[in-house]
Amino acid sequence: MSIKVNLKGDSKEFESGVSVAEIAKSIGAGLYKAACAGKVDGEVVDLRTPLTKDCNLEILTFSEEEGKKAYWHTAAHVLAQAVKRLFPDAKLAIGPAIDNGFYYDIDLSRPLSQEDLPKIEAEMKKIIKENLPIERFELAPNEAKTLMQEQDQIYKVELIEEHADKGEAISFYKQGEFTDLCAGPHLMATGNLKAVKLTNATAAYWRGDSNNKSLQRVYGIAFPKTAELEDYLERVEEAKKRGLYNLVSTPDALPHFIDEKNEKLLTSHHIFTDAELHSRYEIKMENYVKTLHIEANTLVEIIQKDLLPSITTYMEKLAQTASLKKSVVPGISVSAEASLLSRLTELAETMTKDLETLKADTAMAEYEVDKDLLKSAKLYQSVVLTDMEKVRVSADAAEALIPDSILPYPTYGKLLFSISD
Repeated sequence: MSIKVNLKGDSKEFESGVSVAEIAKSIGAGLYKAACAGKVDGEVVDLRTPLTKDCNLEILTFSEEEGKKAYWHTAAHVLAQAVKRLFPDAKLAIGPAIDNGFYYDIDLSRPLSQEDLPKIEAEMKKIIKENLPIERFELAPNEAKTLMQEQDQIYKVELIEEHADKGEAISFYKQGEFTDLCAGPHLMATGNLKAVKLTNATAAYWRGDSNNKSLQRVYGIAFPKTAELEDYLERVEEAKKRGLYNLVSTPDALPHFIDEKNEKLLTSHHIFTDAELHSRYEIKMENYVKTLHIEANTLVEIIQKDLLPSITTYMEKLAQTASLKKSVVPGISVSAEASLLSRLTELAETMTKDLETLKADTAMAEYEVDKDLLKSAKLYQSVVLTDMEKVRVSADAAEALIPDSILPYPTYGKLLFSISD
């Protein structure tokens, strides 16, 4: 049986079951080589997708946004494969394409450093040179779970369990020795990737929840041509020089798009296109979010591990002093100690309550990072910063009541907790 496929107004007949990749190949070797994904009746699909009915088809390349996402998604898989080769005990979480490249969250036995990135990048280039075919296959939920359990991929097992009750088949992609749980779409082979660069390694909580384990998040970018990658990296350096990376965690630090006058100035002088301006501010927002995430978690850790225990220690000393006074001079007033104990108890309770709010709001803001970066930045700005200020007010008040000899820090405590300086 034949079907009619409309390709930008040009209708052609093909045998039912023909794949998007096969249609691209029939049109020309150049298009087949550049193809990243397909769009069937408005829906983005994998190149391996069989077509069984009349439809409108668009072959997506790196020039289209959806094509870029498929390209970068494949690069994320190559990154994960490279990490597994270098760190066989690595446990993989998620590795999506994002607006400006890709990342993969990985559970490793040690933190990655900037010095590790060139080694991983070199292994990625080996995998690309191997030109491994990328195969898609599906398994029933129980079989999918067993496969990931055998590979000790605990995060993949968790994801499979969440979808198992739907009864739908679970899709995987395989390239050489590497298999990953994934919905796709992907390129046809690792060799279709060309120029790759790993740009950063940071920490990220599993699913953006500070109660979960901290993972290693490796960021990267990829392009079909080396010249495009070099141009991109050059523009990033220019962005750094122009201060687009420089952030401070103050309530007015949330970046906004340049006003119309400045935008026209930058675009007319070919410094940034409209799209590049948007990309630069995406980077700025991402750095803003990372900065506040670190500050919020550091504040929580210091108060929980240092200040609150110090308050408890001092309160115990106050209670002992009051008890000693009463035993030496029966009937003596200990109102000073009682008043101080009451105030410290109140501050400790307030801090504990505000810390829980801060942790919850930070987790909420971090959860939005990959879904809506601007929303995440706004949450950090309007909610998390306010929570941090409340905690610091109580911390300042408590510090003022406790002798310096009780506090375990003069090194960073005063700096972190002071909002009046």
